[in-house]
Amino acid sequence: MKTNDYLMQHYPTAVKEHHCIVDCAYEALVQIRDGELDAAESLLRDAQKSIATLRKLKKEKQTSDAMKELVSNLQTLGFDAEIMTRKFGGMDT
Repeated sequence: MKTNDYLMQHYPTAVKEHHCIVDCAYEALVQIRDGELDAAESLLRDAQKSIATLRKLKKEKQTSDAMKELVSNLQTLGFDAEIMTRKFGGMDT
């Protein structure tokens, strides 16, 4: 798992979801081997939920990175970052 794909405050959740995906995938294989297809399907649904969560967290990081780049570009043009953050809300740095 690439740590720079997630905001620092989301990293514990990302690790938890990553472990869930790996555990569910492994257990699903065991269930398939044992002929327990309904159990395997349920585990794979859980893995899909974790994947969706990771996608959401990754998107939030990408949005944050884009906003930081925008602020940096505006500062280069002479805009005051303090005024921008007061006007448009704080940003995690």
